[in-house]
Amino acid sequence: MLAVEMLRAYRRSFLIVFLICLTAGVFAISLMEKSFLVKSSIRMGAVLSGDQRVNLQPAADTAKLIVDLYLPFALSELQQEKVPLLSLQSVANLRADGVGEHVVLHNQVKAPLATVAVALHEKILRRVINDSVEVADLARGGAQLRLESAERAILDLSHQIENLIALSNKTFEREEAALAQLKDLQQDYSRKVNVQGVGAGGAEQATRELVQRIGSEEATNRDLTQERARIAREIFELRRAREDQIKIQLASQRELSTIREARVVERPTLLPIPIGPSRLSFLLAVIVISLLLAFGTIVTRQKIANFRAAPKDEASLLLKAA
Repeated sequence: MLAVEMLRAYRRSFLIVFLICLTAGVFAISLMEKSFLVKSSIRMGAVLSGDQRVNLQPAADTAKLIVDLYLPFALSELQQEKVPLLSLQSVANLRADGVGEHVVLHNQVKAPLATVAVALHEKILRRVINDSVEVADLARGGAQLRLESAERAILDLSHQIENLIALSNKTFEREEAALAQLKDLQQDYSRKVNVQGVGAGGAEQATRELVQRIGSEEATNRDLTQERARIAREIFELRRAREDQIKIQLASQRELSTIREARVVERPTLLPIPIGPSRLSFLLAVIVISLLLAFGTIVTRQKIANFRAAPKDEASLLLKAA
């Protein structure tokens, strides 16, 4: 009850002290150094493979290279540019994350170090882009070699197919001639058998010779048929090989036309970090301290008022006693 009475009696003093302390505390918090999130990102170089794009370098591997290789080099360059060592240590907390076809660079710094952090990002981005150009050139060179090899193979296979087709045509002509010869011999044999009879002395010798010639022509015809079948199989295999090379040729042409170099999609950007747990705790502490100081003020005023009123009370008691 005593505290409530004091608040009622000195509420104006309580509010004035509380507001003054609170205002001073909030102003002090606002003077604290602001923090920024420095962020940038790269889209990796890629090539169209089938129906989807494939990174020329895995994003996760590039992110690891940024932290393990590019970051130390960039810090070394900044040190050569006379950037203080303490500043470099403060911005060395850079991290890189590979997500899909993008690599995101980010780190958190105080406001005075924002320009150093941006310069660090720029140096890393420049190195990554320069190296990605070399990777893209290697990919183009490989695709060009595959294309030229496929074109040479297609030309060579086409010549072989043409030669085999010509050979097959000649073999077919020989086979047709052999068949015609065989047919004539068979007709001659039938005619002699029918006219002279098998038992005639001279006819028997002629007929035997004719049968041998027929057998020889039949063997020749079989050989020519087998040769033409072999040539047909070779032509089939060569055509299939040529189709495979044509597929390689088309894939290489498509690869050459779809190779994409890495590029920066987000330049280093400063993003203010909202009030964090530390600032909120400071604000709560300021409110509590302001309440305590305001309450302490009215307690002090009450004590002073009681002290001033004490002599008057003693004098009135003495008068009553007299």
